[in-house]
Amino acid sequence: MLGADTTERFGFVLAFDAGYARMATALVHSLNHFHPGRPIRVYAMEEDVGVLQRWAKDFCDVEVRRYLQAGRFSFGEWHPLVWAKLEAFADEDQSCQVVLDVDQILYRSLSGCIAEALSAGKTISASPDISSLRDHVLPSFTGEPLGALEQVSCFNAGAMVVRPSRDIYRELVHLALEHHAHVRLPEQAVLNLWARRHEGHHDLGEKFMIQPWSPRVLELGSPSCLIHFWTPRPAFFGSSPLRTTEPSLKECLSTFERETGQCYPLDRFEQDFLLRLQNRMARP
Repeated sequence: MLGADTTERFGFVLAFDAGYARMATALVHSLNHFHPGRPIRVYAMEEDVGVLQRWAKDFCDVEVRRYLQAGRFSFGEWHPLVWAKLEAFADEDQSCQVVLDVDQILYRSLSGCIAEALSAGKTISASPDISSLRDHVLPSFTGEPLGALEQVSCFNAGAMVVRPSRDIYRELVHLALEHHAHVRLPEQAVLNLWARRHEGHHDLGEKFMIQPWSPRVLELGSPSCLIHFWTPRPAFFGSSPLRTTEPSLKECLSTFERETGQCYPLDRFEQDFLLRLQNRMARP
């Protein structure tokens, strides 16, 4: 068990641009709170490195690095930094790396999930995504028959516990180079394709992360360590890109209320986020 955060070496890997600094501030305050002393590596585009290095001075144990692979892979409607998640697989100095998108609210220590991930012995441990692997690839994808991917479930790459391996890193980069132009959810598609072919995934279930429109967000205290607020996001998170494939926030709120019979707890999540943004969380 990792209750004291001392049994294994692990760190955190984030990747974001300067426009997401508000979200990152809330998450890094949470990581410093629940996992003091653990290294946090931030990958950034070259033009943001200086800005984010100055930003990082307000926190403990944060290192900002330039993402060297930017421009090597296509990224569709997303951001080139989505591919920086692959870099976590190359850092063998740690027993594991916890890779996190910054648009999440952290509610408790991740130590139990990290311990389970290490015990499982798989390369990637994560929580389920809402889509199938077929949803992740374009009609031009030829890596596997498209029909075979229809019922294949996926994990969400926005929160992963990764066991680093330089050999696996090279395999992932090769797979990305082969398929990056033929996938819709780019890095998540490649990671799921690799895990499917190598039986490299352990399912942490909903105790690790839940998606923002799950009915379980109505439970007080959060049933999960993380709630992942992917786009469209509430305004209190700050910057949120518009994508042609996604409904509006208003539509999502309406659907949630129709399906659950209850209003989405937007005010509660705003309070939770602002407490973390202002570093005013109570001691665990």
